[in-house]
Amino acid sequence: MCFGGGLQNQTSSPKSKLGQMPLTRPVTASARYKHSGTYLLKTLPFVCLPFIISLCPGFIFQLRNTLRFLLGNLQGFDPHLQAVDPKQMYYIDQYMLHLLREYSMKVTDAYSEFDAGRVIRFLQAFITRDLSSFYFSIIKDRLYCSPEDSLGRRSCQTALEEILDGVTRSVAPILPHLAEEVYLHAPGHDKAETLFKSGWMKSSSVWRRPGLEEAVEGACAIRDSFLSSIPGKNASQYDLTIALEPGLLFELMEVRITINLPENRFKNQ
Repeated sequence: MCFGGGLQNQTSSPKSKLGQMPLTRPVTASARYKHSGTYLLKTLPFVCLPFIISLCPGFIFQLRNTLRFLLGNLQGFDPHLQAVDPKQMYYIDQYMLHLLREYSMKVTDAYSEFDAGRVIRFLQAFITRDLSSFYFSIIKDRLYCSPEDSLGRRSCQTALEEILDGVTRSVAPILPHLAEEVYLHAPGHDKAETLFKSGWMKSSSVWRRPGLEEAVEGACAIRDSFLSSIPGKNASQYDLTIALEPGLLFELMEVRITINLPENRFKNQ
């Protein structure tokens, strides 16, 4: 899939065909991002500014990679026909919709106070911690190995479509050309439709799952505890099973961990 200049290099040409709108004064994504990001730096010493601002192109690159991943894995997906009901989605996908709802509310509040710096901070945390480092690494098996029409893959794509829509709309006031071009390639709407006439971010109350958030964070804490117990060793050599008693998924009242290891693996530990 070709993503066009908006996702590759917005400085190469003085004109763009984003919605057939000529750009008489091209402004790069990095420049807009830097300008917005400087609001974060009001309380920092002036000597910190050059270093912080120099990081902005790297954040833009990471954002573009995140958008590419989302767009690529939604190729051929029709949210109107193939989306999964939130209550039938995998728990980890429901958890991501819960985080997306919180992200949407935080960003909306920041924009209402004209605090672009806070928006940038929320965006960086969401795409770095919640998406790239966590969710994307978990769902790759379902995306690449599961049957095309399987519940697991469609559940994942449903979450990805909502995430793409939310992230695109959240950066639109700061990176309008990038957001508009992503919207042109995103599924679920008329290609002639423009992002800026389609409304703001969604924040459905159905996505709110505080009990599920506790369960997932508890499981992640168990994972981190296990990894810290085998420093410097390959975790893939271990078989780790986390068993939850029926009915206790959301409360995590009792968790039993069983690590199945050959006896010789206990030596020299």
